[in-house]
Amino acid sequence: MFRGKVEAVVVLLLVLMALGACTPEPLITTGPDPRATGTRTPKPTFTTVALLPSVPPTSPTATATRTRTPSPTPDDTPTPEEDAPTPEEESTEVPTPLGAGLGTPTRSPTPRATSTAQPPTVEPSATRAPPTNTPPPTFTLSPPTETPSPTLPPATSTPSQPFMGTFVAWEPNCAGTQIKGRVTDGAGNPLGGVPVRVLIFNQQFGGPPVTNGAGEYELNRFGTSDSMTPTDYSVAVVDGSTGAVLSNVINVSTDSNNCSPGGNGHQIAIINFVRN
Repeated sequence: MFRGKVEAVVVLLLVLMALGACTPEPLITTGPDPRATGTRTPKPTFTTVALLPSVPPTSPTATATRTRTPSPTPDDTPTPEEDAPTPEEESTEVPTPLGAGLGTPTRSPTPRATSTAQPPTVEPSATRAPPTNTPPPTFTLSPPTETPSPTLPPATSTPSQPFMGTFVAWEPNCAGTQIKGRVTDGAGNPLGGVPVRVLIFNQQFGGPPVTNGAGEYELNRFGTSDSMTPTDYSVAVVDGSTGAVLSNVINVSTDSNNCSPGGNGHQIAIINFVRN
């Protein structure tokens, strides 16, 4: 529909231009008839030209106006008689082109949405603070604190004893219990005449046995009713004059188990003493 309006406006413009260039001149005729002969004005021809579409203006509705055009009178034509009939005025209808007198159509631009470019918003950049030269930490090496070692009390010196006793072994014996051994010097030489005290349940029965020339001693409990009774013995070397203990004390306990030969019974205890 929009294109059809555009073409109609263009056609009206061409019609106006064609009418201005094709105005007919009056036709003068001469002949034996002294009366003037009226001529009919030819109708203009219209040529349709296809044009490119353009923006249509707002065109009002055109109306055709009928005008009466008088026939022209030739100058060199003799005057007709009075009773000569006056040539009939022929009314010609000249079509008024559509849109005549309406002025040149103007093109109304189609309003378009305009966008105003906004300048980009620049975010403020963070201001970088200048680097601060932080001095490296310093370490102060302090000398290690010496922890004083605890002061040990002076060692109490135990008076040296002349003899050192050592338990050697057990031997089985079904006849009764026995304490025996040897007393020697540091080189292994036997010492005779050395008294060895043997306490039974911390009690002494009789005088202490004394070593012989081979350095041997023994205390037998054979053939008595309590010879196989388990018994606690305390054995040490003593001074024969004063009875003072001259060695460490060796404590042993006998039993009545497995007294057969080759058994593991605790009936005979072997204890040796060595002079320091």
